[in-house]
Amino acid sequence: MQQNRFICFSAFLALCFTTVLSCQVIQSGITPQEKATILEAHNRLRSAVAMGLQPGQPGAQNMKEIVWDDELAARAQNWANQCTFKHDPQRTINRFTMGQNMAIIWSTAPISDGDFTSRITNWFKEVNQYAFGSAWSPKTGHYSQLVWADTNMVGCGFTYYKSGAKYNKLFVCNYGPGGNVVGSMPYSVGNPDCNVHGMGSSGRYPGLCASRGGFQNFGGYNSYPSSTFAPSTFVSTTFAPSTFRSSSFAPSTFRSTTFAPSTFRSSSFAPSTFRSTTFAPSTFRSSTFPPRTYYSKAGFSTPFPSASPGYGDYSFKNYFNGAPKPSFGSAWNALQFYKKK
Repeated sequence: MQQNRFICFSAFLALCFTTVLSCQVIQSGITPQEKATILEAHNRLRSAVAMGLQPGQPGAQNMKEIVWDDELAARAQNWANQCTFKHDPQRTINRFTMGQNMAIIWSTAPISDGDFTSRITNWFKEVNQYAFGSAWSPKTGHYSQLVWADTNMVGCGFTYYKSGAKYNKLFVCNYGPGGNVVGSMPYSVGNPDCNVHGMGSSGRYPGLCASRGGFQNFGGYNSYPSSTFAPSTFVSTTFAPSTFRSSSFAPSTFRSTTFAPSTFRSSSFAPSTFRSTTFAPSTFRSSTFPPRTYYSKAGFSTPFPSASPGYGDYSFKNYFNGAPKPSFGSAWNALQFYKKK
């Protein structure tokens, strides 16, 4: 049977989607890895614009780095769970009014593809229709929200559901403070100059500013909680070996040097069996068990199978006009063998 597929955006709601009255949820929620992917996609694109690397668009003086916000994510997930492709009319919270981007993919057969990186990239493609300084337009509203300089928080939700004969993947991202303010421009034009605007520079993304008093919140809301993903997991965009160490895993997990000789004593063997009741160093060659003996060549396994070289590069294809593509990085092992003295 031929598969019918439609990709719709909230700006064109009337063209491709009608309100869902009921739905059967198949999957919902955001994983810790998806949180990191969403942040990376947003900040890499914002960095490119701020640095003046986006053809046809000026650079930005005051583009802020975006961090994750659990309240925005909880609101986005709650709205995604409604299985309806229209904007949440209640987008004001105590701190500010939220901005909101939405996207949906639907098909008459189960959907295996469609992720947040692709949706964010499609929102960004509206830049091809955007003239900086022009009034807000529903045709470019997703893009202008993505690059709104004062927006420094995002939280997203996701629901994969079936309604009637259709399978749907609904993506919702809330932004704070919300952008697309009438009468305002997305950002101040110029070379990045965070100090002029009372901010420091981001330590991870060129051209972006780090808000003073800002925070990086990966706790609380998580539909798929896992103790293996500590908050520090997503602090590094290069996924260095230290990235995957978690405070919940004591050093004894990976290093056998914490096993003192007494570990191997057995009450069934008299001390004379081993020549020394104290297990002299000469018996085992070393009381500290040299790293060479106990380090594994395999090292730490990568908990993110998808983090391979070039991961995410396609998100920025054709946007850098020949400039080097930023890379999401990849995980690697950093364990070292030591020769026996």
